[in-house]
Amino acid sequence: MAAGVQTVSNVGRGLNFAIARGLLILIAMTDEDRGGDPFDMVRQLPKNSILIFRHYTDPTRVQLAHQIVRACRRAGVYCLIAGDIGLARKSKSDGVHFPEHQLGRLPVRRFMPTQWITTGAAHNHKSIRRIEVLGLDAALLSPVFSSKSHPGAKALGIWKFTVISRRAEVPVIALGGVRVDHLRRLRLAGASGVAGIGLFSGQ
Repeated sequence: MAAGVQTVSNVGRGLNFAIARGLLILIAMTDEDRGGDPFDMVRQLPKNSILIFRHYTDPTRVQLAHQIVRACRRAGVYCLIAGDIGLARKSKSDGVHFPEHQLGRLPVRRFMPTQWITTGAAHNHKSIRRIEVLGLDAALLSPVFSSKSHPGAKALGIWKFTVISRRAEVPVIALGGVRVDHLRRLRLAGASGVAGIGLFSGQ
């Protein structure tokens, strides 16, 4: 799993400094509605960070996935395809990210390419446990804070995030409403990294 990332130009020096000191994994997520241009996101990400390509409803998703994978490779950014093992293989991505609703019907990790980075979405300890059983590399736990991506959902908050992340046997990535001023607390709470849409796109 990539770590030690140092800069993200579009959110300023505060994030750069915090990540350089905390060695947090950075995961940016594309989104049709509020993520902005995914190619801009790739260009602004530091090397060895991760982009999760979602764009689930985009009519050009297959073509766009291939283009994004190539752009990530040129930029030194890892690219995971969300929710589609077949597309991840065809696009020659670096791995796959599974939404929580897919976790109950996935093959275990050994049936996927050994070089892939694999992550899964979780909202509670039960889902984290499923990710562990599957042998995935990391869990994206959300929503830690109130988020536009989870309108109306009750945020976990730092205390509950800490309890879940410290019980986990896989790296836990904080997702949902994460801001620059949260990074030190999240690191102390056991987060191995941060993920988001607005954190990297500014939207």
